[in-house]
Amino acid sequence: FPEFPGLCCGRFTFSAMSIELATNGLSGVKSILAVVSAKGGVGKSSVTANLACALRDAGLATGVCDLDVSCPSLDTMFGIDPEDPGNMPYLTEDSLIEPPLVRGLKVSTMGTMAPQDKALAWRGPVMHSAVQQLLQSTNWADLDVLLCDMPPGTGDVNLSLAQTAPVTGAVVVTTPQRVAVADVARGIDLYRELGIPILGMVKNMDGLTCKVCGTHHDVFGGNDVEALAAAADVELLGSVPIAPEVRFGGDAGKPVVEAEPASAPATAFRAIAEKVKGLLAATSVGGDAFETCTEEEIEI
Repeated sequence: FPEFPGLCCGRFTFSAMSIELATNGLSGVKSILAVVSAKGGVGKSSVTANLACALRDAGLATGVCDLDVSCPSLDTMFGIDPEDPGNMPYLTEDSLIEPPLVRGLKVSTMGTMAPQDKALAWRGPVMHSAVQQLLQSTNWADLDVLLCDMPPGTGDVNLSLAQTAPVTGAVVVTTPQRVAVADVARGIDLYRELGIPILGMVKNMDGLTCKVCGTHHDVFGGNDVEALAAAADVELLGSVPIAPEVRFGGDAGKPVVEAEPASAPATAFRAIAEKVKGLLAATSVGGDAFETCTEEEIEI
């Protein structure tokens, strides 16, 4: 077994970096909402797209920043045609990125800036620079809320967001199965370590109801999400069922909130958006929540 500094009785000791968190807001943006998970494949981008549409319908000027930089998907979910120049971002005279206005939303995503079939194999410093440019060099102008669709994991991009802009709060997305909930707990811990309020949790893909016989199937299991919400003292904002309409809308570039407004998923997203709207109005940015994290010893 190799020897590692700090190894003692099978435990590693790591020294965390000191992270200087952002205190200056983005020009023209009142609130910044991170949509996070830590677990991949839970439908985070789908929740972001539909939540953005529902917040827009609730009267908020809304923008979306796709910070899943290496694997963006919001260009597809919003139906941004890369062949249509009117849907492409461009540089203004002030050297700002002017994002396309899609379905009444300002949407900035690497999906409109990089070739669709090319991998972005970027290391941390380049990724950090990309996050900074997408946030600080974009003309967001007069938004009530900017939703940031975060990539899986608890690494670089999450820290880059916290260092680049003061985040009003985070909405955590999970599916019901235990393997997802375990990672989501780590995501909650990360954002609390960064001093970013957790506004609530969305239980996505919460079972499937057969449209023929009406039987409800808990495809991903039982009550692990509710248990995590209670243990972490996080509000469960709502549950979104599995439904073909969600997939159809995402693939067609028309989120289910617009495509099938009377459907169960659309109804759930609108109810969640109303709760988020109220929480954003009651949550202030700044103060103790955004002090600098100090260096500390973390044992795992």
